Amino acid sequence: MKKILTFCLAVISALTFAQNDTLFIHKNGVVTKIFLSNSFDSILTYRPEIPFVSDVDGNLYSTILINNQTWMASNLRVTKLNDGTDIQSTNQGAFFAAYTSAGILNLPSASSVLSSNFVPVNEIGMLYNFEAASNNKICPVGWHVPTAAEFDALITHLGGTSMAGGALKQTGTNSVLGNSWAAPNTGATNSSGMKVHATGFLNGANAQLANQSQLAGFWTSTSVNTTTAAYRGLWYQGATVDTNAQNKKSGFSIRCIKD
Repeated sequence: MKKILTFCLAVISALTFAQNDTLFIHKNGVVTKIFLSNSFDSILTYRPEIPFVSDVDGNLYSTILINNQTWMASNLRVTKLNDGTDIQSTNQGAFFAAYTSAGILNLPSASSVLSSNFVPVNEIGMLYNFEAASNNKICPVGWHVPTAAEFDALITHLGGTSMAGGALKQTGTNSVLGNSWAAPNTGATNSSGMKVHATGFLNGANAQLANQSQLAGFWTSTSVNTTTAAYRGLWYQGATVDTNAQNKKSGFSIRCIKD
């Protein structure tokens, strides 16, 4: 069986090699190690100063500590519960909106807006319905979807609903490849380090993707009533945070928080 070779503690990149390729590792201009890659599936390089967490699919997420809360620094993209149970998934809005149990919209496949601008898949993640967001096994073991109160503690720390959105949003606009935000992306500073992208959302009422490049929306685990749940949203035209409730059949991103 082939192996995965890892260095240090926190992932920054993954390289896949063909059989019989040779990897040369240099230090101060001198070759110190040579590995024949036919004995490995892939090689992962790490930076020890960046802690990370992995999900059940093997996806790796850097993490960030903000005011005694530890958050994933990118959107969840897992396709299974942490016990290995598959979650139903589609790239079709109509199928997603019809789900009555936990479901995933494969956003990289569903969104031509994001893919055409080469927004990194490992940053935009997937969209989930509330049945998925409220399942206590959707995040890695030791992590969970934040409650509305936990999300609001983050917002308060970053200046409140009138300005926290700017601290959370990735800077710049989609005039540059790799960026998701439409102009003007008002107030964006990413001072929190959360680097939030404008993924839009799947409207559960009409099964359509909406507000791509304009909105970043996140589920909380807090139910409001039988049909709606609390979410937190960031918009391209301001630095405010939207704290309204949304249709539970809609698709939003998830950022897990450590227990």
